[in-house]
Amino acid sequence: MRRLTGGDLRFAVSNLLVDRTTSRVSEAFDAADIPHILLKGPSIGDWLYSRDEVRPYHDSDFLVAHADWERAIDVLQELGFRDRLAAMGHPRMESLHSYPWRHDHPEYADIDLHATLDGLNADSHEVWATLSVGTVALRVARRDVTVLSPAGRALHIALHAAQHRQGHPLEDLGRALEQLSAPTWARAAQLAARLDGTAAFASGLCTLSAGEKLARRLGVAGVSS
Repeated sequence: MRRLTGGDLRFAVSNLLVDRTTSRVSEAFDAADIPHILLKGPSIGDWLYSRDEVRPYHDSDFLVAHADWERAIDVLQELGFRDRLAAMGHPRMESLHSYPWRHDHPEYADIDLHATLDGLNADSHEVWATLSVGTVALRVARRDVTVLSPAGRALHIALHAAQHRQGHPLEDLGRALEQLSAPTWARAAQLAARLDGTAAFASGLCTLSAGEKLARRLGVAGVSS
């Protein structure tokens, strides 16, 4: 087993804080009868990284249905989170793709709320209806939290790589390309097509040479919006 470095230990402590926040927010959403899906974080770290590796994450991302958006915000505010964009001249711009919330108490990590994913052009209602199918449960801080299906996570990994094109998103993509099966990637491509996100999906894959080869096999290489 690889010995954890000082940096790994700091990241592990930070991840525990995020996991506790995830558990608390998930419990509050459940109490308010708001279906939700945890994005990234441990749903990627526990999936693609070994037990003696640490994949750092700094906030907790939740996908909710557009119909539940305002109620989800109410729950976050009741928990003491505050709108990080409120001070902007035009708050809530692109809020459905990613809307950040911060808590002043040090025992809470930040929350990012989503009703769709960057790179998907389908209506947000269709995004939820599609991605909420086939979800699975993941144990996070002693609580079962819903995460995307394997194909949904593969799609999100590619979209995240297209969005950032460096750092951990590319590391996640590289591992996914090595570890995930051809049928999983094929289903991810089908989800991308259904949600009008093939261009971003292909762009993300093509940030790595192995992904470019996969994009050609899937027939999505060269697709643009």
